[in-house]
Amino acid sequence: MMIRKDTLWKSIIEDFFPELMHFFYPEAVSLLDFEQVEFLDKELEQLFPESVDNSRFADKLIKVKRKDGQELWQLIHIEVQGYADPTFEERMFRYYYRIFDRYGLSIEALAILADASPHFHPQVYETASFKTRLTYHFHTYKLLEQQRATFDEIHNPFSAVMLTAFEAIQVGRLADESLLELKLSLFRRMLDQGYSKSVIGRISTFIKYYVHFANPEMNAKFDEAVSKIRQTQEPMGIIEAVIHEFKQEAYKEGEQHGLEKGLEKGLEKSIEKLLLKGFSVAEVSDMLEVEKARVKKIADRLRKQGELKTEK
Repeated sequence: MMIRKDTLWKSIIEDFFPELMHFFYPEAVSLLDFEQVEFLDKELEQLFPESVDNSRFADKLIKVKRKDGQELWQLIHIEVQGYADPTFEERMFRYYYRIFDRYGLSIEALAILADASPHFHPQVYETASFKTRLTYHFHTYKLLEQQRATFDEIHNPFSAVMLTAFEAIQVGRLADESLLELKLSLFRRMLDQGYSKSVIGRISTFIKYYVHFANPEMNAKFDEAVSKIRQTQEPMGIIEAVIHEFKQEAYKEGEQHGLEKGLEKGLEKSIEKLLLKGFSVAEVSDMLEVEKARVKKIADRLRKQGELKTEK
């Protein structure tokens, strides 16, 4: 089975939009309400019908409400560009004015440049006529200009996505066996980072299909190797350690107060430990399969006590 890159990008952006914003805009996430997010795929198709059948690039239009008291909605236009295009700046501007004409709201444009061309880095569109001049700057992230260590320093599932795209630029024409090792190393990295099974599952699909094997049968070999790693992996990091402690705490409390109360106490301590380790409310909720509201309540308490310094 082959999955187009534009489809992979669109899906992964939708699955990990809060994490994407943490990756590219850490200074702005506190202003956004990620409980009120809309993906405007149909609206984007209506604005740009010419791009519907174009698989050479991926684009998303997302509406997210701000939580600083403003009634306006922040529109996020995300473009993933995988090849050098001399008309890219103009296309970005066309997106801007059509979106603005339709909604009349603030627009943040992000172009993820996933191409392999070192001299291609569009950042601004300019046009002038006599005494009239227009300049449109948009935010860009050029993967080819990054260092691999950058992705290792960021504990964020979207960092794994970006690292996969980064490595895809570097591989060139690797033989299938070498490509298999690369994909498995990316998978092992996710295990070492301690992401939840659901997060690992979603990103594994991106890793599996983003760079194609010459021989499609290698996909089955990748699946088999991943399965073996899952079965033989030693405790996978902070998540498993905390869950183990949670069980031990539950049994200890259960001896004194009954199993139900013990489980509750153990779960609460597990939530605290993960939050204090730097995981976000959403990540802890996903890891332990607990309602976000419950995790947030504990996070607020820790913050009031001065134990949790930044909002997660």
